[in-house]
Amino acid sequence: MKDFDVVKLHCLALEILSQISDLPVVQAPDTANDPIDEASLKDFRPVHKLSAGMREAKYQRMGRWGDGNAVAYYQAVCRNPETGKFERYAWRYMLLSGQLILHKTFPVVVQDWKDQKAGIARVAK
Repeated sequence: MKDFDVVKLHCLALEILSQISDLPVVQAPDTANDPIDEASLKDFRPVHKLSAGMREAKYQRMGRWGDGNAVAYYQAVCRNPETGKFERYAWRYMLLSGQLILHKTFPVVVQDWKDQKAGIARVAK
């Protein structure tokens, strides 16, 4: 079957469906806007091992994954005792069938406080 024939068949199917007015319309559940799910995502405090030991991550924001599941982003900041630099850790958790599961761990962002202060001083001049 050629591409044009497939498009033609698709258009014919859409025309037939448009003539049927009794098709039931079912709304998909909106898990990202469910107040119970949103509250559980905001209240959740995952504990992760960082360079400075075990730390509790804090809720940052909520979103929705491509398949409609609610996701929440959490982060924790600590100062690495070995390097003296600040590190920001971030995770994404997904609410899947009422269970929170770790969906992704983002790379650690390292920032030197001295470099940051020097950058602020250069901007102020």
